Amino acid sequence: MCDLSASEVEPVDVIFASRPHGGTDILGALRYCREQIKRPEQTTLVFISDLIDGTPISALCSEVSLIKRAGAET
Repeated sequence: MCDLSASEVEPVDVIFASRPHGGTDILGALRYCREQIKRPEQTTLVFISDLIDGTPISALCSEVSLIKRAGAET
């Protein structure tokens, strides 16, 4: 997770400068992000993944729906 709220850095620059590493738990990551969102109306969640971890797409869609229903943009 990368909170850019107080940053003047371009989000695209952050994405391309990041050094991803293994251990993908996509559903766990989405749940963690949902728990961290305190002001959903001021939140845009950008989630980048290769979606290779074996989690059913329906579970991922359900988690994203919870985030969206709270008011965050995805």
